Amino acid sequence: MDRAFLRTASSLLAVADDPLGAVAQELLLALGADRLCVLAGAGTSLQPLVEVAAPDPAPTGQRAAGEPACPLCLRLPLPVGPGVWGEVHVSWLRARRPTAGEQAAVRDLVASSAGVMAAAHRLREVRHRADTDSLTGLPNRGFFDDQTERALARHRADGTELAVVMCDVNGLKQVNDRRGHDAGDRHLVEVAALVRRAAQRVPGAVGARLGGDEFGLLLPGVSTKTALEVAEQLCGDVCDLELGAGLSCGIATTGAVLEPVDSVRQLLRLADAAQYRAKRAGLTLPVLVGQRQGQPPGPGERRRSPLHREPALSLLEQGLAALDRSTGQAPAPRLRAVAQVCVEQLDTAGWWVSHVPAGSRLLRSVDCSDIRAPVLTHEREEQAALGTPFDLDQFPASAAAVRGGSLGVELGAPDNDPAEEHVLAVSGFTGLVAAGATDAAGDGWLLEVFFDLLSAAHAGIAPVLRALVLAAVRG
Repeated sequence: MDRAFLRTASSLLAVADDPLGAVAQELLLALGADRLCVLAGAGTSLQPLVEVAAPDPAPTGQRAAGEPACPLCLRLPLPVGPGVWGEVHVSWLRARRPTAGEQAAVRDLVASSAGVMAAAHRLREVRHRADTDSLTGLPNRGFFDDQTERALARHRADGTELAVVMCDVNGLKQVNDRRGHDAGDRHLVEVAALVRRAAQRVPGAVGARLGGDEFGLLLPGVSTKTALEVAEQLCGDVCDLELGAGLSCGIATTGAVLEPVDSVRQLLRLADAAQYRAKRAGLTLPVLVGQRQGQPPGPGERRRSPLHREPALSLLEQGLAALDRSTGQAPAPRLRAVAQVCVEQLDTAGWWVSHVPAGSRLLRSVDCSDIRAPVLTHEREEQAALGTPFDLDQFPASAAAVRGGSLGVELGAPDNDPAEEHVLAVSGFTGLVAAGATDAAGDGWLLEVFFDLLSAAHAGIAPVLRALVLAAVRG
């Protein structure tokens, strides 16, 4: 039995996630016991390292019908070299207790396991140091990515949902500059404790420090609603700390995306983009990928940063500044300048500038950006080519926009124009905002801005874009 056990136990060191736990479980099975605890140290300084139990063991202090009144519990040393590395406490509560003669074999087997136990403990410590952030004691980026990969594999296999929350600590630089790096480190440790507490709310969750002032939460098996609740509680807890200025949090869940998540990198990129929108807007409430969750806190509330600015206001200010820099240019380059501001302020997925000559009904694109779309069909590739004509009679909403109006379309909305909905469906975009104007010669111009899951919310953007396009075309 000794050799068979040692061979199996040694093989577990290379493959088990927790080598010490796996070896302890193997020893429990070899002994036919109900409970087993491994402790390290000696005398009164023994510290429990791992405890394992047989399936459905009898609770401590309770006996099954007909069970002996005195269960057998042994404390056995683990000798390594000239000394004793630790102890094993093993109990038979319901299983058949070894006889006095068999107990000698039990002692020998436990003693022979000491070397493997010590090696498993050292391997566990090495892995722990490799997977742990030294300042906060949280798992590090490597461990977080590995666990996210495993959670995503489970999602692909059986549909188990998962959520990732990316967090950035606000105001850490100011803390370091004003109160010193020791204070900044203390603040990071305080935030880490709250991240750990947030992870403890969800079975199997992982809270990690990803580097610098960035933290992450992996929440497996939760709905989007639960992920938001966990993130909102975390944001509120960090806001209550003395130092810093709260958290900027972005959330991506497999239940809130339109296309299947193919990789950890894609999922983290989605959460990062949402976190960046929260940071840019000065929000200390979590932002769900593709949308802002709920209403921003009111003036004076602790969870709203004084730096908060609505995207529409920022777009208007930056767009007008860009037009001031392009005074005297033709409409096309001025519309391009507005489109570039949309990219910077809203993280848009693509844009097109189109022109229709006076008296014509054919709209042709004259400029466009590189597009970022998860789905791009052959049909849309043909439509997206510069110079492709569009008959405005087939796109009445765009025709109205060219004459000086604007339009906003969100994929799946019940009141969408069917033609515009089709454009979104074949492109992989989630939304469209467009605005147009006519110049002094009667030519029509149209700027279309497309949104995807990485983009900021586009509610309220259409009238701002209309004003900017009018200023770009008419000077």
